[in-house]
Amino acid sequence: MGSCCTLIANRLQSAPSIPSLSECSLLLEGTILLDTLNLSTVSNKTTKEDFAAVEWLEQHREKTVTQQSLFDSLCNAKYDESFWSALSTQEILEYDYKACRTNAFKLGWSVALIPLKQVVGAAGFREELDGFAKKMGVDGMIISTVVLGNPPVREIAFFSTNEQKTALFWNGVERFETEMQKRYACEVEEGEGHALKSTDPWSRKGVIPLLSSFF
Repeated sequence: MGSCCTLIANRLQSAPSIPSLSECSLLLEGTILLDTLNLSTVSNKTTKEDFAAVEWLEQHREKTVTQQSLFDSLCNAKYDESFWSALSTQEILEYDYKACRTNAFKLGWSVALIPLKQVVGAAGFREELDGFAKKMGVDGMIISTVVLGNPPVREIAFFSTNEQKTALFWNGVERFETEMQKRYACEVEEGEGHALKSTDPWSRKGVIPLLSSFF
């Protein structure tokens, strides 16, 4: 599935009675559209189940807004630069965070929707990052970013936060980066150390299994 909300929509279809069905349908459809970039087939996430779910939800909500308008309004809010600029480094790290456990590591992965340079260039970034990593109990941090464009630009950077595992961490990073360059035409981001940049579509969900194989 391209979105967890597709699973919920599927369950709703077999429910005997649904309070506020129209409102629920609008909320679920909006999330599916965001997660799949408006059902884009180039996102490498959208499935036929997502298309079917949106079609069903469209039939069960008020037609106060078109599918395209719904996506555009939510997308503009999600990528609002003024919103992201007002966040502290810790708030950015917390906003969309997931922990990833491998055989040898516990890694933290945060996603931000502003350029990577804007994240790592903030005053006190490294101190904030290390403090966050310590609080979450992770051996390393990954920060990936998505910046809207035609096509969208994706960046990913790595930071070791456990001195005892530093050498092993960077060994895994180098092998992972090599594979990412092969699969997604990534380029090394100049001036950001271990960072990659790509216009090929990839997602955290899709890359985590690959990441786990190198750590």
